[in-house]
Amino acid sequence: GRFTWDPPLSIDDINTKNFNIIPDNDRISKLGDAVRNVQRIECRYFGDDTNCHSFWRSMCEFQYTCGTPRDRSVLCTCVYRFAYPEPLQKGNRTFDEACAEEEVKFNDQVYGVS
Repeated sequence: GRFTWDPPLSIDDINTKNFNIIPDNDRISKLGDAVRNVQRIECRYFGDDTNCHSFWRSMCEFQYTCGTPRDRSVLCTCVYRFAYPEPLQKGNRTFDEACAEEEVKFNDQVYGVS
């Protein structure tokens, strides 16, 4: 809770320095009170709506919708795990070739497996 911080967070801190991301079709993020600042995003998943309550799915939606710095491609995991479209090819490497090494690093960091 807000009293576990030292100093404790005030209601004003919570309302002015935080925001909630609320994906469409995500029942979990709609429970309870939201802070004043809310960003609603699309969830491109049409199965069990608890799958919309995912940090990685939300990051993929931000990248896909808003773009990335210096026109970088979407995260490989967005294509492989969440069925976002592959970006257009630039250069000689295919998307799979470019992502092979990145997927190993991602799996090690996030899941502790290669």
